[in-house]
Amino acid sequence: MRKYFILFVLCLLGTSVQAQKMTAKKWKELSKSDKYLFGQGIGKTQAEAETSAQNNLMSQICVSVSSQFSSVLAETTKGQSRTSEEKVQSIMKSYSSGTLNGAESWIEKTKPEFVVHYYIKKDAIQKMFKDRIEEAKGYAKQGMRSLEADNVQDALQCFSWAIALVRSCPDGHKVTIGYDNTPMITDLENKIKEIANNLKIVAVTREEDEDDSDILDLTLQVTYKGKPVNNLYLSYNYIPATEKDGDEFHSPKAPIDNGTGILEIPKDTKLKYLNRVSLEYWDVSNANINPNLKDIVAYSDMPSSQLVPIDASKVKKQSKAQAPQFAASMVSTAAQAEYEEVKAIRKNELPQSLTASDAKPYIKIMADIEKGIRGKKYDSLKKYFTDDCFDVFIKLMHYGSGRIVGTPSISYTPFLDEIVCRSIPMEFTFKGRNGRRFIENVVFHIDKESKVCEVAFGLEQAALDDINLKAGEAANHLFIINFLENYKTAYALKRLDYITSIFSDNALIITGSKVQETSQKELGTRNPAHIKYTTQTKGEYMNSLKKCFAANEYINIKFANNTVKTAGEGYGELYGIQIKQDYFSSNYGDEGYLFLLVDLNDIKKPMIHVRSWQPDLDNSAEDGRLRLNDFKLEQLYAKAKGK
Repeated sequence: MRKYFILFVLCLLGTSVQAQKMTAKKWKELSKSDKYLFGQGIGKTQAEAETSAQNNLMSQICVSVSSQFSSVLAETTKGQSRTSEEKVQSIMKSYSSGTLNGAESWIEKTKPEFVVHYYIKKDAIQKMFKDRIEEAKGYAKQGMRSLEADNVQDALQCFSWAIALVRSCPDGHKVTIGYDNTPMITDLENKIKEIANNLKIVAVTREEDEDDSDILDLTLQVTYKGKPVNNLYLSYNYIPATEKDGDEFHSPKAPIDNGTGILEIPKDTKLKYLNRVSLEYWDVSNANINPNLKDIVAYSDMPSSQLVPIDASKVKKQSKAQAPQFAASMVSTAAQAEYEEVKAIRKNELPQSLTASDAKPYIKIMADIEKGIRGKKYDSLKKYFTDDCFDVFIKLMHYGSGRIVGTPSISYTPFLDEIVCRSIPMEFTFKGRNGRRFIENVVFHIDKESKVCEVAFGLEQAALDDINLKAGEAANHLFIINFLENYKTAYALKRLDYITSIFSDNALIITGSKVQETSQKELGTRNPAHIKYTTQTKGEYMNSLKKCFAANEYINIKFANNTVKTAGEGYGELYGIQIKQDYFSSNYGDEGYLFLLVDLNDIKKPMIHVRSWQPDLDNSAEDGRLRLNDFKLEQLYAKAKGK
């Protein structure tokens, strides 16, 4: 634990530790104050003395706050035996990612030995706890908004993060959310159980795993209140009751997207006894929304899953003639409904999805493509693709280890002079340190020469459902869907050339945290006091992106909670797109809110004039996100056009 003391205090002190002009007389007066905590260190070198002083200060902090953690100290940890001191140390370690302003140091003497003092106000420690409670309440309220929208994954994560944060605060069990006198921890734990009770998990088919003959792949259908869920994770853990029952088995987390996923179980598992799986709602290793969360889970006893029932009573062996249609049909139905709602597309009325007879030649192409993907005979499919698109297809097929989920049910819909084939659901697995798995619905565009001219990861169902334009603006509905699908695919496949081509040379690129005043003349914000931006040029952003691509085994983007609005008269087909983005990579992950100002005046050459990102909702804003009205469009558009 000693090395954690050092790390903790170093992080707490950060850049705020200063060598104060201090005399022995002043120090004597200060050291008598009961408003500070002190740590003294003696060593042959300054570094040795500082380390000792930091350790001593950490010990004083732990002693000072230990009595405030009575509820946590009273808990028993299954399978572990830890002293009260160790528990408090674990909790305090979770604050090591933050910086506590106000801590200072003083070097009392240097000869013959160094004597160093570290000291900090007690109020600063208490403020740290108060800030974390407010942060927890913010996550709880965000989770409530997600739950009201039936966004299960977001609600689970926000609730679990709120519980974890408040449990790491003194008397956390007494904290209430504000809208109810029920303790926050109890309230949110009940909401997690309520979510689990409203999930329906059904195993529909099983087949031997293509990589491991001792494993069975169960295809699952998962709904929440009758609707397919997205971005959820399930696992199966088998712990034998006796030695005769075999070895322990812990399955990798199975991603559930568009209501479907593949769960790995031992081949000899008796399905009639498979009645519960684990709902995994703690995924900090891939979503560093708050750097403290990782430390909380590493150094505390935070629950990370909830057992939920699974119906495996009707599972059947997988075959081409008898395969699950759930996820693909859900996407196909939604896609067809979208196309039927669009009445005009600039030049003519948009046709509905093709009949089976009219789609016959495309069905043949997609059947051959599916067969080639299943057999991993990609070169045999080159004749079906344009040269440029085949290169993209090969990159996509080598995006991790890919396999088709079940048997696709594909819709075929005209789009300009192409046929959109939506979609082939695939699971992609990466063998790195966290064994990440993603499910993507791969969409194909076939041109008038019967060649696949475009291939992309389709939008998640939640994103498709959210792209609702006003009457009269529906003409670009499909263009926006197509643009966003190409956008997320380009990041996944690390296509820097494509990303460079869709940003205008004078694009305003904003990243950063909470909102503060900015010098950008193109912005006219609701409340400048709440905006904090770090701006980049296009060149700077592309250089940063190039380094990011090189440093990560994978990148994956999920979209949800989208709104699309037109810029209005005078700007043609200029749209503001607000997107909730979940970003995953092998080295980093986050969730946040993305805003894109997209120019669709040239359908074949869409252009981004603004890209902004913020990590969370701004509570002072109307809907919490940057929006179209936050930008001085006339000035911004003129600059983008080089005027």
